[in-house]
Amino acid sequence: MAVEPLVSEVPLQDVVARASSVIRELAERSLNLSSRGPLAGPVALAALGQVDQLVATLEVARSSLLSVASSHATSADLGGERNFASWRSRTTREGRARAESQIKLARVLDDVPGLREAVTDGAATPAHAEAVAQVFGKASEATRDRLVHLAQEIVDGARDVPVPTFRRQLEAKQAALEAEEMDHSYEASRARRYLRLTNRQGGVSIEGFLDAASGATLRTALDAVTPVPSRDDDRTAEQRGADALLLLAGRALTTGFDKVGAQVRPHLSVLVREDTWHLLLERRKLAAEGCTRPAHLTSAAFGQSGLEQEPPLAQLLDGTLLPFAALDLMACDSMVQRVVLDAAGSPINLGREERTYTKDARRAVLTRDRHCQWPGCALRATWSEVHHIIPWADQGTTDLANGITLCSNHHHIVHNRGVKITAKPGGFTFREQNGRWLGETTRLHDELLVPRPPGARSPDVRGPDLRTPDARIPEARSPDVRGPDSRTPDAGGAALPKMRQDLGAGSDDTVLPDDCPALLW
Repeated sequence: MAVEPLVSEVPLQDVVARASSVIRELAERSLNLSSRGPLAGPVALAALGQVDQLVATLEVARSSLLSVASSHATSADLGGERNFASWRSRTTREGRARAESQIKLARVLDDVPGLREAVTDGAATPAHAEAVAQVFGKASEATRDRLVHLAQEIVDGARDVPVPTFRRQLEAKQAALEAEEMDHSYEASRARRYLRLTNRQGGVSIEGFLDAASGATLRTALDAVTPVPSRDDDRTAEQRGADALLLLAGRALTTGFDKVGAQVRPHLSVLVREDTWHLLLERRKLAAEGCTRPAHLTSAAFGQSGLEQEPPLAQLLDGTLLPFAALDLMACDSMVQRVVLDAAGSPINLGREERTYTKDARRAVLTRDRHCQWPGCALRATWSEVHHIIPWADQGTTDLANGITLCSNHHHIVHNRGVKITAKPGGFTFREQNGRWLGETTRLHDELLVPRPPGARSPDVRGPDLRTPDARIPEARSPDVRGPDSRTPDAGGAALPKMRQDLGAGSDDTVLPDDCPALLW
């Protein structure tokens, strides 16, 4: 007869005491490490990763204790405090905001299956979990429930991408699920817009507020007239911004931008996936029919669109999300340009035989990469540079396949250290000259750029014909691009498959394959 051995459970306080002793020893040895001279650097680098994982494990342990304490602690346990957050704020002395942030993190680790394990085993970081907690904290209860059902997708994203990219992707997913709320928020922000010039002693004070889309337009215009400062430029960034605003005003007065035909709109690129574009057309059709209240246009349009899931919101190149209300306004007086992407999310046939990446060639590379492609760097593309993977001097071409977006810092590193960059499907790999692995980057997790899963088909839904001549969105100058007609009744065709054909039909009558998403801006 087998006898099960009796296992005495070690009290939690004893385990914490033992861990504290080891951690104090770690702290003391870390402080004394500098005395080892040249050997200190490599030792510190080797230990940092392990300490990072230790910190992550402690964060998970603290979150577990917070979850239990907040659920089971009685009023007497809290010493008379009105709730657990108040008790936590007082006992830690870190303030209520920090206490509530920790409690939200604990709840997210409980609510999202697999996230706690990903942080514990080092596949994700506490910062990834905090990003989830922040997004969940802003979402409605219904959206949080839907996001919980996407737990595996969220955990996979935390395993694969850096925190800034992960946060943007999660915010984009939340925004797609709350498109109606985003419209209301945009309209509320737009209603708050103002600009006030006030005479002060010795000058004029400027203050104001713009919605996100209008702010991006102003920022783009200011960037366009703000050159890179020279070495002897002693102006601050704020002073350069003020000078740029005055330059815009001066050009308006001297060149007559307000005259008919003289105005040139800023080149503000907006990325719109084809299913997002289709939902916009459905939204416009409902608005034209006047059968739906404006406050419910987006949700009503989705209901009759035939789409299986909410499409992502349109984005500016820097990742700013555009509600449908803002997109509709911007698309009303914009050039629409078709960009066909291959299965790896890369624009097709946009090469240029030029020494430097300018205009369409530069725009194509920035659209594909979205941000600096150095592993772990998330500096947005519009602040970055385009690097020739094969140098021009070595017969490298100035085309999409040979270009990569790098911020100024990493561009210098690539040149100074001779880093070898190799293109792969959906991204790049980086190695030192001696072959040492530096990392890789991928855009295959970018929901805006990658195609549908293999086998997924566009829904067979009816919608407006993009080729209608009297389109409300003006045609682009290119004969390949046709603007949508939001006033034309349903012509009886299948909208998305037909839209793919219309967008793909140019001078060569190309029809897009199903694994090539179409992107408009």
